[in-house]
Amino acid sequence: MSAVAVREPDHADLCAPIDGLPPTESPLDDFVPASQNEEHTLIIEERSIWLLGHLP
Repeated sequence: MSAVAVREPDHADLCAPIDGLPPTESPLDDFVPASQNEEHTLIIEERSIWLLGHLP
């Protein structure tokens, strides 16, 4: 489970892969899962490129 607010905690499968869940499972407009387990808020090139591509 990630910090993207997927599902209510009492219904959460802590090992659920979030990249295949429908958008209605999270209150966020968009998110990208990490390709590997990393520290929370770690800034890496992979997510930086994704983020820059989503800016207006």
